[in-house]
Amino acid sequence: MEWYPASTLITVIISAVIACFTMFRSRNHRATKVFSFLLLGTTLWCLGAFLVNISTQAKQALYWTRFMHLAIVFVPSFFIHFVIAMLSEENNWILKTCYGISIFFAFTILSPLLITKVTPADYIGWSFSTGILYYPLAAFYVLGSTYGFIKLYKSYNQTSTGYRKKQLQYFIFANLIAVTGIIIFYFLSISNLPFKVPPMDNLFLLTFILIVTYAMISYRLIDIRLAIIKFFFFSLFGTSVLILFIGLLTPVSYLVYQKIEYPFIVVAAGAFVLTVGISKPLREGLMGYVNQIVYGENHKHAKVIKDAASAVVTMLDIRELLGYVMETIVKDIGVKKVSLLIKEGSVYKVKASQGSQARNYLLKEDSPLIVKLSQNKDKAYIRYELERENNQTNKGVIQELDKIGAELIIPLAYKEELIGVLNLGLKSSGKIYSPTDIDTLTTLGTNLGIALVNAKLYAEAISDALTGLYHHKYFKSRLADELLQAKTLKYPFSVMMLDLDHFKKVNDTYGHPVGDEVLKEVADLMKENTRLFDVVARYGGEEFAIILPGVGKNGRKNHIQTVTKIAERLRKKIEEHQFSSSKIKLTISIGLAIYDGKGKNVTDKNLLKKADDELYMAKRQGRNRVCISSFSDLPGKLAVVSNNAAPKASAS
Repeated sequence: MEWYPASTLITVIISAVIACFTMFRSRNHRATKVFSFLLLGTTLWCLGAFLVNISTQAKQALYWTRFMHLAIVFVPSFFIHFVIAMLSEENNWILKTCYGISIFFAFTILSPLLITKVTPADYIGWSFSTGILYYPLAAFYVLGSTYGFIKLYKSYNQTSTGYRKKQLQYFIFANLIAVTGIIIFYFLSISNLPFKVPPMDNLFLLTFILIVTYAMISYRLIDIRLAIIKFFFFSLFGTSVLILFIGLLTPVSYLVYQKIEYPFIVVAAGAFVLTVGISKPLREGLMGYVNQIVYGENHKHAKVIKDAASAVVTMLDIRELLGYVMETIVKDIGVKKVSLLIKEGSVYKVKASQGSQARNYLLKEDSPLIVKLSQNKDKAYIRYELERENNQTNKGVIQELDKIGAELIIPLAYKEELIGVLNLGLKSSGKIYSPTDIDTLTTLGTNLGIALVNAKLYAEAISDALTGLYHHKYFKSRLADELLQAKTLKYPFSVMMLDLDHFKKVNDTYGHPVGDEVLKEVADLMKENTRLFDVVARYGGEEFAIILPGVGKNGRKNHIQTVTKIAERLRKKIEEHQFSSSKIKLTISIGLAIYDGKGKNVTDKNLLKKADDELYMAKRQGRNRVCISSFSDLPGKLAVVSNNAAPKASAS
């Protein structure tokens, strides 16, 4: 078999496999269905070209040429329909006109008005002579391609965000490739043209199919590098399949028919295509293997995320849980911005974020985004999928995504309730969220929903009812655990004691209900201005305590800088805060004790006592200040790092 019919057969096999894959995708978008018909039209076109090439008689070649044109006349209509559906537009009169034109040409297939005769030709076996109606058909192709290109280009100019704009770039690129391939096909096939061109039309058509398939059907961005790599691997698979069929079936054909029967090979290839398309294990295995080659590191990341999905259900501390999730997503998926909204009463508040500007953002239950996610709690949403649907509800959703900076949204549900929303921005690498990314993140979201409910129940048992902070008993238990871990790992570790200055005057002047609201606001300020893994507790009355674990055994200097900055930030935030009752202004005194991770005889009691001593030192020196001490062993070895004596002096 010569290379041109072989490459045509490869194109038939690949386009048919992708068409079957598209048909069986669990996505009910109109554009996907239309694209599957476009692929089937291309498949029949190439199949006809293959059958023309292997024909031995002019009458047979003319029959297959007309069969091929039955697919050709519908391809422009499928393409225009695909562009309109992809852009979520409704141009029924254009579609009716296009399909009407295609049907008209279909009725002329058997007449000499379209194809008059065929003659032997190099490479392609037979070329055809055109009738008078072929020029309108060529004009139909030119107008259809031009219309599609203009629509895509206008949409590209009007789109300003994320993957959607980049996706349109490659649709335009694919459109130009397809037009080039069609032009080459006509120059190659029409016998009454004065010149010939190299037979490269299959290469262009195959490239078009691969680029648009992975940009459109998977609803994922595909860049040029991925297009080239996937084109290479699919071509490799197609070539391997062809060689396999030739190697295995040629001897069988020769034994049965005493010669090589190409129809027999075509039927066998078709059976293989149908087997791959219908058999889910074969289809998923093939796609998984290609994704593993192309996406590479993403498969390692997927394993990490799956491990994280199992780990989160064992975490009961809400701040530890949120910190772990944020760090895992940012580090292993490589996301620029990520935020997590959790339901509190009738609103959803941002409780954890990395790189996001939406730290104080909240959504009500009747907001478009929450309503959308509540309708389907098991589905991840990609921004440009919502843009494609182009309805009024999605416009409100997209506006909210703009404020959050999200490209991918994962609902977090427990039973029938939406308890949170995980929002992910663009990836730092500029790459797409692969199907594996989305599947594993959805798994993480499912387990995270369960973990959040467990953590909430646990938090209620160990938290102060008024402020929502941890209570005194839990704080002391965690202090002992954290100190033991710091000693074992030789990590630095700190304890902070905080007391509101002259808080009794607030209760005496405005009453205890106002005082309670003030304590709630102070608790919120503490949660907002400490790290996710810090343990913030209400120690009693207007007194608070914070455990500040260190990170890394060699990070003593960095730890001191970090915790002193946190202490000073808390002091300053409370001093500057405008409380609900505008007449109230408060300050806070802070004592900080730092353990460097080296002393073996330091206990939780003397560490806490030292922090308490520094708190009262701050009170004696005029309040509204931070006093700090550090030690590595017994109280006799205390070494003062900073005892701020000037009014409002800070540790930073």
